[in-house]
Amino acid sequence: MKKIILLKKALAVAFAMFTCHSALAYDFYKDGIYYNIISKDDRTVEVARSEGGLFGNYSEAEYTIPSKVIYAKTTYTVIAIEEYAFSDCSSLASIDIPSSVTTIGEYAFSDCSRLESINIPSSLTTIGKRAFEYCSRLASIDIPSSVTAIGEQAFINCSSLNEINVDKNNQSYASVDGVLYTKDMNALNCFPIGKVITNFKIPDGVTSIAMSAFEGCSSLASINIPGSVATIGDRAFYGCSSLASIDIPSSVTTIGEHAFSNCIRLTSVDMTGSSVTTIGDGAFSVCSRLTSVDMTGSSVTTIGDGAFYACSSLTSIDLPGSLTTIWKRAFAYCSSLALIDLPSSLTTIDEEAFYGCSSLVSVYCRATTPPSAEYDIFPDETLQGTLYVPIGTKADYEAVDPWRNFWTIEETDFSTGVNNALRDDGITVVANGNSIVVIGDNAGRIEVYCVNGQCVYSGTDTVIDNLAKGVYVVKVDNKTFKVLL
Repeated sequence: MKKIILLKKALAVAFAMFTCHSALAYDFYKDGIYYNIISKDDRTVEVARSEGGLFGNYSEAEYTIPSKVIYAKTTYTVIAIEEYAFSDCSSLASIDIPSSVTTIGEYAFSDCSRLESINIPSSLTTIGKRAFEYCSRLASIDIPSSVTAIGEQAFINCSSLNEINVDKNNQSYASVDGVLYTKDMNALNCFPIGKVITNFKIPDGVTSIAMSAFEGCSSLASINIPGSVATIGDRAFYGCSSLASIDIPSSVTTIGEHAFSNCIRLTSVDMTGSSVTTIGDGAFSVCSRLTSVDMTGSSVTTIGDGAFYACSSLTSIDLPGSLTTIWKRAFAYCSSLALIDLPSSLTTIDEEAFYGCSSLVSVYCRATTPPSAEYDIFPDETLQGTLYVPIGTKADYEAVDPWRNFWTIEETDFSTGVNNALRDDGITVVANGNSIVVIGDNAGRIEVYCVNGQCVYSGTDTVIDNLAKGVYVVKVDNKTFKVLL
């Protein structure tokens, strides 16, 4: 018992020493700033943190970092600002960085909510990841010709930032109308979110939209993506709350994680014929007004975790014939989705893929071999609906989970899209592209309804054109047919 107590005490002391060292790791303190010695031989130091930094109580509105500092009778040159150095300095309004500094570390000025002015010296080469995030009063920033590296999300959530200006002699970066690009104009790195603009055309030749490039741009209502773009990075358009529609050109091969997540006014996505193979995790999650997604003819093989999670208004999604895998919760809580048409190429559906899809009552699965699927991919409401499978495969689906849990399984001829097509008196109802065709003499009055009960046609025409993809209930002389387009 005594050994155990001593061991506990030793561990407690070690933990306390580690915590203290982590919180107060610096070599010396001078005039309100903590420093770390980088090289004694070169006599260089970095700003470790100010009194207003991660652990301090700095209260000055303006501050000038000295280019040199004396410690232990030795003069050191300040060449860097360490990560988090001025983080959370809520009173800091302006800062002057000396010409000796070459590096601004990650998160160095994050959450400096009053920072309005910052002088970046001509010696600076590196700006770290999220270095200026959440500087809510910073309106503009000038990047000198010396900068060769700007980290991901360096200016993210700077709500007042309306222009990023790059010196024309910079060999790594360029700016056009306040928007940050790489020098070769191949990548759009940052669109400042304080820039008030409703329509924006990405220049031809841009091949990559960087991580978080447009994140939080609340004024952006439409975006023109040129045919040169191949990559849409993670969170590229996250939280663009005014963006209403998006056309993904055929050149795009990658849609990153959460690329369009929380675009709450986005109503439609057109990916027709696109070269995208994978839709990233959460790519369109919580797009609460998204009603339709068209992937017809695209190269999509994989829909990532939560890709369309909580798209509560989604009623129509056209999946491509190339799709093989639907990952976890890809369509969970798409509560308006009444029908899903799963292509014959599909082999795998991960857990809870359609969890919370309380309106989903019609599932069309074209695969002749039941896809491998977790038992919980569908909610109870869906299992009480109807599963439509290829002719000759009903027994296979009835033999395995989760498919055998459906209360009703019907075979259908997917080559014609017809279910219950032939009527006793010789009238036939068929699907032809985006049309419903009624064949036969004296058909009488025809009514067409969506599965949610809305009447989309009433009359005597035997060809009803321009219908959206989906399942329709067709009434001919009070007889009922169900048709899949």
